Amino acid sequence: MVRAAATRALRTAPDGLGAIFLAPRLKTLTERHPRLAIELMATARLFSLSKREADIAISLSMPRQMRVVSRRLTDYRLHVYGTRAYLQGSPPIRVVDDLKHHPFVSYIEDLLFAPELNYLSAVRATITPRIRSTNLLAQLYATLAGSGLCIMPTFMTADFPDLIPVLPERIALTRSFYMHIHEDNRKVRHINEVGSFIAAEIARSHALFNPPAGT
Repeated sequence: MVRAAATRALRTAPDGLGAIFLAPRLKTLTERHPRLAIELMATARLFSLSKREADIAISLSMPRQMRVVSRRLTDYRLHVYGTRAYLQGSPPIRVVDDLKHHPFVSYIEDLLFAPELNYLSAVRATITPRIRSTNLLAQLYATLAGSGLCIMPTFMTADFPDLIPVLPERIALTRSFYMHIHEDNRKVRHINEVGSFIAAEIARSHALFNPPAGT
């Protein structure tokens, strides 16, 4: 979410995309527009554009709200990850069925804000997480601490070489990010500037969101 000096504009994004990908890149945006003050709501919840809770929102699906202009930003890939130390000290994982012998870090199912986040059922329905959190960053750091395995987007793990993908040729999920702007704001200059910046940064980082198969 974004707030300009003389004009209000809010910008929301899922926690992983907002904190890991967008936050480090906002310096470029503020240098380009010195009067622009940024408010980034990187959180695992939905915001209503029609109620003006946000002027720009990024979600995992097309909107159900009326009068919203949307565009697909990118697809992104997810794998199962574990730390090198965890994998070396745990039972080997040779086939998908071996995952049932390992603890998982994942979301709290009853609090999922989008059905697209129900990763475990897409991999193996019998996996029961040992640690659950509504926050993807919490899951990331629990996994880095050696708590078990976790399904995470590749763009989040790129800066953590200790995280190793597990069976990447067999377990690869694909999800999408969409950007939404209320129809009333589609011609507001500073909102369009921010939206264009986000889209350009994501397009420039295509390989981060969609690395070669098996990586």
